[in-house]
Amino acid sequence: MAQPLIDQSEFLPKGFPSSRRGNNFPTENSKQQVRQVRESAKIVASKVQVKEENKELLYGSISLFLKSGLLIIGLISLFKISFAAQQRLSRHLEAKSLLSNESLKLQKAQNRFDEIFSIGGKSLVVGEQDQWIAPNTVRIIWR
Repeated sequence: MAQPLIDQSEFLPKGFPSSRRGNNFPTENSKQQVRQVRESAKIVASKVQVKEENKELLYGSISLFLKSGLLIIGLISLFKISFAAQQRLSRHLEAKSLLSNESLKLQKAQNRFDEIFSIGGKSLVVGEQDQWIAPNTVRIIWR
């Protein structure tokens, strides 16, 4: 990332010449002042670097939190979808078994119907019924 430009005149000690054109021979005092300026610039640079690292850490943790939240939401959705699919399959199997049972009953009823209305069907029905009520009789049901 680009670092902000630092105005070094803020960190120069008082009395430090901003331009050294006239002074060709640095004195011991000016050398010490230059060292202080460089050290203060290093301190400022390290502080800026720490701030940048803190920002990156904050942004990284926010993105990690968001990604983990989205992952959790996705996993929960996947679980719900699988549970709904399992229920759908179990209901489908139940309906399939009921349909096969009812189809068998229907086939038996159709065969029975065909037997009754075929040639000789009346004798089959009369032979199966053993409790015919005679005409002009009263039937009493005891409870």
